[in-house]
Amino acid sequence: MAISCSSVSYAGPSFLRVVVNAGGSGAWNMGLDEALLEDPFGGWTLRLYRWDRPTISLGYAQPHEQGVDTVVARRLGIPVVRRPTGGRAVLHADELTYALVGPVDHGPLSGHISQSYRCIANGLLTGLRRIGVDVQLERSESIVSPFSKGPCFSARTRYELSVCGRKIAGSAQRRRGGRLLQHGSVLLGSPNSRLWAALGHGYRQAAESSIGLTEVLGQRPSARTLAFNLARALGEVVQLPPRHCVLSRAEIRRARGHVEKYSDESWTFRR
Repeated sequence: MAISCSSVSYAGPSFLRVVVNAGGSGAWNMGLDEALLEDPFGGWTLRLYRWDRPTISLGYAQPHEQGVDTVVARRLGIPVVRRPTGGRAVLHADELTYALVGPVDHGPLSGHISQSYRCIANGLLTGLRRIGVDVQLERSESIVSPFSKGPCFSARTRYELSVCGRKIAGSAQRRRGGRLLQHGSVLLGSPNSRLWAALGHGYRQAAESSIGLTEVLGQRPSARTLAFNLARALGEVVQLPPRHCVLSRAEIRRARGHVEKYSDESWTFRR
């Protein structure tokens, strides 16, 4: 049973708070991730969530014309949001999204950004292997520029996960005020082929270079089983036992304060 953690202090290392959310809008999902990032007294939180409809998210510094074909996206009814993290465009459709948030001025992920990427990627790898996925860790140290053309799943960057050379998860990170936010997509299935075209340049490569868990396992994985194993593995990464919780009222208020920004096209399509 999930418990309310609004009255619990997270100043000390007690447990990894796990919050599982149903499908939300792009503006709500990004606003809530930022609300968790900006809490200076927050401990470690893992949020696992879905999207209420297929949505494209752009990287924080990515030129929108290199991440989305706005004409196609509007025709297909695909909303576009800009993430608080870097990287390139992602089509969020049939996936489970994770957001891991916590302090990086001390503790197990307090090292260089590359080290924290590697540790979190190994946690995701462990969780996926526990449900039977023969996933491999891409060990490239290269960083793909957000100004490069093409969507996220058309390129491999450091410490990302693949099966038979095809990407199954992609991640992006942001650090601010001594805290870390890393979120990313774990593909459950392949999006409808016509949706990929909304990514514009490189969408065919993204479609061909990605693979979902349903295709790998030969059956659709249980969302509950996947969430349980990811939470357990990422708890090992931050060296805390996972505990299911719900959002506090303060976190919901902060998230609502960010929704307007993430709904604003002047933010999304800024140059």
